[in-house]
Amino acid sequence: MVKKDLSVKELIALYDYLAVLVEAYPEPVRATDLAERAEKTKPAITKMRDRLMKVCDIKAMALEKGFILASSSDIFINLFLAFAANGRHRQFLSSKFVRTIIDSKNIHSMMVAKFPLYVKYFSQDDTNFIIHQAIAVASNMEPDDLKILVRALSREKPNFTDSDFLLRLQKVFDKLQFSINNKDELYTALLLRDKLFFLVRDYLWSQMEAMEILKSLELPERDAYTKVYKHTIDFYLRRIFDGLTEPIKKAAHKSSLDVDKINFSVGASVFVQTTTQ
Repeated sequence: MVKKDLSVKELIALYDYLAVLVEAYPEPVRATDLAERAEKTKPAITKMRDRLMKVCDIKAMALEKGFILASSSDIFINLFLAFAANGRHRQFLSSKFVRTIIDSKNIHSMMVAKFPLYVKYFSQDDTNFIIHQAIAVASNMEPDDLKILVRALSREKPNFTDSDFLLRLQKVFDKLQFSINNKDELYTALLLRDKLFFLVRDYLWSQMEAMEILKSLELPERDAYTKVYKHTIDFYLRRIFDGLTEPIKKAAHKSSLDVDKINFSVGASVFVQTTTQ
């Protein structure tokens, strides 16, 4: 998720500069102004220029003669992770950078570009609902809880079979606070939870099927191992997504919704699974 040549740790070191750029967006900030607003010296800006360029829109900079953040999915995610790891997630989520990107409705296309499978499951309206819920939920999270999610998202290959990892995630999920005002929003939340589950599962299955160890096996044995691996992924992934169910229930109860006849199990929404096992 994080660009190979740009780590979250490196971005944290640029926090003073990034704090200025996310609030100035989409206006360019000249080096002299950036130094003044960030309370740094001009030589300090020069020293950090190469790093800053990695998160900036090079073409826009050439035209505007100033620093302008790029709005790609990689940059957006990296900046969020960096601010969150620094305990400043609320500052990032309320910034002009985030507000401008949300208002432009570019996040859906960004997600499709980043994850081609995304468009198979989510519409523009789905994305809008997810983004507004995600921002509200993340804004209410305590920094220490969000850092656990940041570390999970920052892993190149999260281990979904690690019981300690799952326990930490579930403890964080228990604290999530969704905003659900009526049954339509409740059904939408469950539907999107299941869509996300199937999206992640399909992606992990596709990655698993490309494993060299499976390619080296003869067909009958390969099929047997594939079924076992798929079942393992499905089992542990359901445990993770089960962690989202209780916060959704709490939000529904808070709005005095009658949920006794609703099946909250992962995958039980009206969404029709299109992938065969």
